[in-house]
Amino acid sequence: MRYLILSLFIFCLFAFAAPESSFAQPLFPSVDCVVPFNAANTVSLSQAATAGDTAIDLSSISLGDGLLTAGDRVVIDPGSPVEEIRLVMAISGAGPFTISFSGGLSNAHTASEPVRLEARRLTAHFGFLFTDVNFIVVSRGANNQIVFDPPTIPPLIDAGQPTFFGSGLSQRVFSVTFSLFVTQRASWILIARQATAGDVPATYCSSGLPGPQGERGPEGPQGLQGPVGPVGPQGSQGAQGVPGPQGERGLTGLPGPQGPPSQPGPQGLQGPQGPQGIAGASALLDSIIVEVTTPISGSATAVAECPVGFLLLTGGGECSRGSILSNVPLTRTKWQTRCSSGGVTARAICVPAPR
Repeated sequence: MRYLILSLFIFCLFAFAAPESSFAQPLFPSVDCVVPFNAANTVSLSQAATAGDTAIDLSSISLGDGLLTAGDRVVIDPGSPVEEIRLVMAISGAGPFTISFSGGLSNAHTASEPVRLEARRLTAHFGFLFTDVNFIVVSRGANNQIVFDPPTIPPLIDAGQPTFFGSGLSQRVFSVTFSLFVTQRASWILIARQATAGDVPATYCSSGLPGPQGERGPEGPQGLQGPVGPVGPQGSQGAQGVPGPQGERGLTGLPGPQGPPSQPGPQGLQGPQGPQGIAGASALLDSIIVEVTTPISGSATAVAECPVGFLLLTGGGECSRGSILSNVPLTRTKWQTRCSSGGVTARAICVPAPR
């Protein structure tokens, strides 16, 4: 069970590690149609205005089919030598109405002078097509926003666009209205794709409502397999696992190779007699010992592995020179001995697996 939980943890770690912007999705934004609004009306100044003023007062802001709003423009005393055109920045009041603009007036204007109100707006209706059978969520931001061209208006992060995208075709999901006096095009950026709306007569909406969605067409032939992508960067090393439980005391190992003769040392004192060892389990009658030795010039690590049908009971090892760095079980069938240098001998004591 412990190995199963560890495998599931590693799978989840790699399966959900990709950032939102890195995956390719079959998600396609679209411009369903656009609705132009062009209107004009002539009103008059409610009171005189002087050169340098950044606002004027009007008797009305009616365009006939609508009202003047920010992004529209006014033409003061049109056709005269003192004609001035200003872009509307804000409107206040309930009559007379105060129209504010960014640049000051160049000339003085008397009360009752004519002022032509002009509007050129475009409302773009956007939709999307998602060809997967599931759904995805794309939060509003760099991967889901409205941008304008030319960029005289800052990007709209929240234009009412959806963040939940279900399977199939969805039309007229949301709309964006902008002034053609300010900018010319609006684009919906959706992950790596975009749909751009402009004042193109071929994209004007028809007067009728859209009909019901047609039946799904037959599935097309399988496309050609694309080239293999580049190998991704190597992931960081995972955390070290928890050490396993202490194994049982192993049997006495086989004698190692005889070392070079040395000068005999002084005889030590005789130590006390040790306790008598316990009798081994009956399974040891069928046990086997697997020994693996690496040469001095080879790797300083040796691994002894039990054959098929046997499990590791315990193990041990020794170094031809240097010191033992580790002497531990690797798995239920492998024992590893690692030395600081020289040749390494690893032994695995194996017993038959229970039937």
